[in-house]
Amino acid sequence: GQSTVLFDMFSIAWYDYYDVPQALRLIERYAQHSASLSAAQREGRCCGYRDGTVPLSQTAVAEGASEGPAGGYDLVISQYALTELTDISILGYYTSVLKTAKRGQLLISCALIGERRKWLMDLIMQSHPDLSYADEFPKTGKQCASGEYGIEVVWGHNPHK
Repeated sequence: GQSTVLFDMFSIAWYDYYDVPQALRLIERYAQHSASLSAAQREGRCCGYRDGTVPLSQTAVAEGASEGPAGGYDLVISQYALTELTDISILGYYTSVLKTAKRGQLLISCALIGERRKWLMDLIMQSHPDLSYADEFPKTGKQCASGEYGIEVVWGHNPHK
């Protein structure tokens, strides 16, 4: 649904979906019935379906390999995806997608807390020192046993311009 809204509102050159295989099949099925996405696919502006559970190899990550477009993505939107991945998968997603993204908005659930959350935030801040974050609001999930909620992370956005 989110991609349909974006295609209706903006001129998008390309749109990649990263998700688990089951969700990708649902997205493909939905896209077949969406006028916006069907038109984009006919025009060759959509869509890359990438299995987010398949990490880049450790060697590829160490060498800084990228699966994304040359020059990086203009915008990355991720709703809780990182909290479902192993550390090596997170590192691969960071290397291939987040590291070179000009702008980003992530929701990170309270499933990723403590040292893992700090590690991820430090990793993203290496490439995006303008990163800002705040507690997720409104709260879309329940509070974790640790007492934490999710956080919203944004970079590449200057509301004062």
